Amino acid sequence: MIVKYVKLPLYFLLGITLFFLVFQPQTNAQSEFVSVQANVLNVRSGPGTSHEIVDKVKEGTILSVVEKFDRWYHVQLTNGRTGWVAKQYVDSLPDIPPSPITQPYIAFASASKLQDLYGISLATLQDKTIVIDAGHGGRDKGAVGTSGTYEKDLTLITSKLLQKRLSTLGAHVVMTRTNDQYISLEQRVALANKKKADAFISIHYNSSKDDKLHGIITYYDRHQSLAESIHKELISLTTFDNKEVRHGDYHVLRENSQPSVLLELGFLSNAHEETQMQTGQFQYNVVTAIVKGLARYFDEQNT
Repeated sequence: MIVKYVKLPLYFLLGITLFFLVFQPQTNAQSEFVSVQANVLNVRSGPGTSHEIVDKVKEGTILSVVEKFDRWYHVQLTNGRTGWVAKQYVDSLPDIPPSPITQPYIAFASASKLQDLYGISLATLQDKTIVIDAGHGGRDKGAVGTSGTYEKDLTLITSKLLQKRLSTLGAHVVMTRTNDQYISLEQRVALANKKKADAFISIHYNSSKDDKLHGIITYYDRHQSLAESIHKELISLTTFDNKEVRHGDYHVLRENSQPSVLLELGFLSNAHEETQMQTGQFQYNVVTAIVKGLARYFDEQNT
């Protein structure tokens, strides 16, 4: 077969290039989130009102941004589905929104301003190596909530928000995963040991056949003081029921040489808690509590 090459005018080639640069969807950083501002927001199959409605989300729900196109966001929901929402009905969530329980957080605040926010010294967090383990991922969905929320998606949201806060405060943060991928328990522990982590925090959400069960449980193997420090703040700031600090025979704790805890931040099998978990307010309080608990733990280790 003979192929003939056509020489196109330079202005035509430049025009085509400019079109794709300007109008192609923009892929965003993995840690970008938005919060729903409408009472109920339609999630559509494409960027426009002519596309069918595939789901609905309530006010305050956190969505992970996949890409942007014109006045629409392509987002991932916590039930694993993806769809498009109108930009005008969501607000950017660079960190975590304000909460009536704790003081408002200033996006991109300096470490000194965050010191004032917490009301305690956070200097002990500087240069600490903290491994954040977003539970489950990939083919391992973890628990599934009453409305279809995947634990693996919710743990990743919490972990990324915690990563941002700790990094701002000068900690060296290592993530076991930053996207929806399967990571074995052995790999998670190996990473903590390799990095000689000052703390290993495994983020999870609970489930039970009894849909009335609710509350937060913090597990430890050998580092009870770390567990108690974080758990105390979680109960104080989230107002979720106190299910106590417990010894847990979990691989990521048992085989971990570093100080480690596993947090069960409420029950996805409880409809009320599942709804609360997906709000910016709850995520704000959880991250604030973990940071405060870590700061107090490190401070006690220095005395």
